[in-house]
Amino acid sequence: FSNITMVDACRGICMWMFDKDPGPGYDTGIEKTVIENIVFSNIVMDRIHTYPITVVVGEPAAAHCEAVRNLTFANLICRAYGMPEFVGAKDCPLENFMFTGCRFIRSNAPEVRPPWATEDDLYRRGKSETVRRQGFQWGGGGEHADSSNPFHNCKGFTFNACTFDNE
Repeated sequence: FSNITMVDACRGICMWMFDKDPGPGYDTGIEKTVIENIVFSNIVMDRIHTYPITVVVGEPAAAHCEAVRNLTFANLICRAYGMPEFVGAKDCPLENFMFTGCRFIRSNAPEVRPPWATEDDLYRRGKSETVRRQGFQWGGGGEHADSSNPFHNCKGFTFNACTFDNE
């Protein structure tokens, strides 16, 4: 996937493997999911109302997901309400993700905030995110959020010439 621009979206790049059948309207397939050897390059994401990248494997993965591995992200510019979210499963970790020349900007600007967010949500968000790492904060609060560890069940993540900033 390359040369893409996303503006005013709920999420940017999203790969979510449910832990159970989510019901009608979803393509869950018959065989276990394998996502591998995919390149995302030259992508601009602006005013993303949640996470610019979400990769989640529901627990337990044994019945529905075999692997999520060897993904490359190059030259991404992302301005979003949250930082990327990576949640592997104990029995299906996320493996070998490479990021090169990516810029992630976490923004609380009115045009970036989720349109459905209330002032109470914004207040709770600010109060619950207390761990800061080199000037930026991880996480945005979802059910998997743990701002002390942005990588849940992840192996071999590499970052080259990437920046993470607050706006």
